[in-house]
Amino acid sequence: YFGKPYTIIYDAIHEFFPDIERDRMLMVGDSFETDVKGGFHADIDVALISGGVHSEDLKIDWGQMPEEGLVIGLCEKYDLWPRYVLPTFTW
Repeated sequence: YFGKPYTIIYDAIHEFFPDIERDRMLMVGDSFETDVKGGFHADIDVALISGGVHSEDLKIDWGQMPEEGLVIGLCEKYDLWPRYVLPTFTW
């Protein structure tokens, strides 16, 4: 398997865009187990989309921003700390 959360995928992206430093990259995703973990271990900032797979844990509906304490609880549970929390993301 080749993908998140394994850091090799982030290394491959960095090789494809060598002029972009890791501190200018952002992992955007909704899962602590893959997206947040992968970005964190690859030393890339992470934006957690709270309306995704953890919306039930965060007690929100799509588009809502969760209470800070619930986000902190998930961060503590996984021992992973995204830099940003967004309710949704549209590309």
